[in-house]
Amino acid sequence: MQTLSSPSPGQLVLVPPADVAEEAYHRARPELDTVSDDELGRVTANVMVAVLVMLGAVPRLEALRKEIEALPGQAPGLIDKARDYALALAHVQAMGTPAPEGRLEALLAEGLPLRERLLATAELNAKLGTLDAEQVAAIRSGVGHVDAANDLLSLARLFRANWHMLAGKVPVTRDEIDRAGALGVELLSELGRRKVGNDGGRPAGGYERARAKLLHLLVRTHGQLLRAVTYLRWDEGDADAIVPSLFQGRPRRRRVAEPPTPTPAEPPAPPPAEPPTPTPAEPLAPTPTEPPAPTPAEPGNPDERGGLDGA
Repeated sequence: MQTLSSPSPGQLVLVPPADVAEEAYHRARPELDTVSDDELGRVTANVMVAVLVMLGAVPRLEALRKEIEALPGQAPGLIDKARDYALALAHVQAMGTPAPEGRLEALLAEGLPLRERLLATAELNAKLGTLDAEQVAAIRSGVGHVDAANDLLSLARLFRANWHMLAGKVPVTRDEIDRAGALGVELLSELGRRKVGNDGGRPAGGYERARAKLLHLLVRTHGQLLRAVTYLRWDEGDADAIVPSLFQGRPRRRRVAEPPTPTPAEPPAPPPAEPPTPTPAEPLAPTPTEPPAPTPAEPGNPDERGGLDGA
């Protein structure tokens, strides 16, 4: 798996609220079982950069939601899944990060008094009819550290949903409400580490596996969205700006490839000269020889003795 690149400032968003990230994790949790370990590669990515880049792309993708979902064979809710995978990945990353010694005690020392202040304020407003009395009573019924963490999350959601009626009328600030939500998630994370035996001395294997699976789902969904946007924005050529690449070191494809500069070829070497075909030699004129000496005739043969004198 390739290392993630650092995004530009325009591609980043603020880190999501911790309770929102936890809710996204619970929505994405069933899908983790559909990813086998064989599909996973070694995690070498900068997880939080991937989270921020994907969340930064979501608003631009929302503007194309109808066109993306209208494409043939397009999976429904792809943008929602990308958002949930990114938020869930942020939650798992926070859960799997080793905590310093004494962190749980420090969180409880800050969170328990804040819970009591918010709960007392909520109960007063429930009596006044501003807040739902049953909701407030359900929060008060919890016991133990896990319930205290969940109470902080519930109180944060309750005050946020009704802040338009409570702002300026209650002895708590919006910053304290946001802090209650963050403390709730941090407490749950720390309690979860203690439960699985991860007290900060070693990484939690379960979180490592969940992180790898969520990163796999995020990268796969990012690729599907990039293909869809590339098709829709082919003429504009701005798909990379809408869905920025998560990876560095990958060459960008060009619309029209530049032809390579031709290298002048050396002239071919001449073929080796064939040896000349030998010309047939003319027959030599025969060398004149002396006539052979006459063979002397045997005696008694007049015809062969030549002209004899006399008759």
